[in-house]
Amino acid sequence: MKLVSLGSKPEIKIAELTLDNRVKVLFSYGQPVAALIPGRGYVRTTQIISKTTERHIAAWIDGVFRAERVEPAFFEVLLCGAKGAEASSQQPTSPLGGPPLPDQHH
Repeated sequence: MKLVSLGSKPEIKIAELTLDNRVKVLFSYGQPVAALIPGRGYVRTTQIISKTTERHIAAWIDGVFRAERVEPAFFEVLLCGAKGAEASSQQPTSPLGGPPLPDQHH
């Protein structure tokens, strides 16, 4: 998953996306790296990232030192729902906690 700039500058250094369910996702250089999930709190990637991205996350979570660490695939499920896990034989569980994600085909 990558956030792509549609403007005149080729890269987006930092961006926040708010989903319909009030989940906020932080992107750094086009990649999802952290999220704020209502009822769960902050999560951040376990992926090795640049010092600049570390600063982006630190500024965004504003002093929350115990943000849960999650694998990069967590953000795929968070942003794409079950679509990102169709190749898997297991039904994905919701990153929000709770029951498995519903099929989100339209």
